[in-house]
Amino acid sequence: MHIGARQWIFFILLAAVPLAAYFYVFEPRNSEIQKVQDKLRIKQARLNRLAEMERTIADLGSMIDQGRDAIDQLELKLPSKQHVDVILAQVWTIASRNGLEPQSFKTQAERQVGSSNYREAPHRIEIEGSFDGFYQFLLELEALPRITRVHSLSISHSGGPLGPRDDDRDTGLINADFILSIYYEG
Repeated sequence: MHIGARQWIFFILLAAVPLAAYFYVFEPRNSEIQKVQDKLRIKQARLNRLAEMERTIADLGSMIDQGRDAIDQLELKLPSKQHVDVILAQVWTIASRNGLEPQSFKTQAERQVGSSNYREAPHRIEIEGSFDGFYQFLLELEALPRITRVHSLSISHSGGPLGPRDDDRDTGLINADFILSIYYEG
């Protein structure tokens, strides 16, 4: 069997058709398919992030509701400006119940707290009495249902013996000077 030039040419053309199809048709299509698949992966990742954000946003909604509830609870503890005097009367009642004597009381300039609708009414108070009485006063002040703050506290010995006497009473007197801030709705 003898293969002629015509048959070789036919064989080469037959082999060239699949090679040409691979390089001119399949290879470009494969690269286009790969690019499309890469774009799909990127878009799927974005969709996954959006789904996660959507779950977070639902959580944020409940967190915002919880925050609003907390603010409402806080606002219940804020009196109106007219009730600040009632709170001061409660403070004096607590002080006298614990054996403390007021030495001076000065109302300072009220000021707005941050950018909120709440105001702070600071009062400089100086009282004298036993340390145990003052400590009990602070505990009862803390238990008040209204929002108050004690700051700039200084305690000094105001004379009298330090320590208990023979009848187990504490006779050491202190002088407490502090600022009591009462917060109220502005």
